[in-house]
Amino acid sequence: MLANASSAAPLVQMGVGEPGLLTLSTRPAILLRKRSSCDAALPGVAPGLAWLGVMLPYTPVQFLLFHEAAKRPAGMGWLERAQDLALVMTSANPGGEPLVVGNSEALPCGTRPTRQPPGAGAGRRRSRHRWGGLGWRVVAR
Repeated sequence: MLANASSAAPLVQMGVGEPGLLTLSTRPAILLRKRSSCDAALPGVAPGLAWLGVMLPYTPVQFLLFHEAAKRPAGMGWLERAQDLALVMTSANPGGEPLVVGNSEALPCGTRPTRQPPGAGAGRRRSRHRWGGLGWRVVAR
């Protein structure tokens, strides 16, 4: 999760319309092609993969985390300024099990993103469906 599209620009390549997708009221997570500098900037996040799942904050507590990282600026302008903070978000907690709090626990049970062409079926996900660039629907199995 990144604060805004400006924060994502140094890490991923965004095509026409993709910054707008990120800011939809549904706040979808979309897969974007990583820039060559991404692995160095975010070590251990999607290593060896060409794509990075990007989403923006959508809950009050998420906005508060980014506001705090920006040193609590006054006004609303901070929402548009690029920030260095990147948060790794996961919903890897299996139902009825204790919370997953460490990377070693989260990585084996997390959902894996897949890409499906439009019309190939909706797929299943614990949360809402996501739309990625180039007309591909991004889902997780």
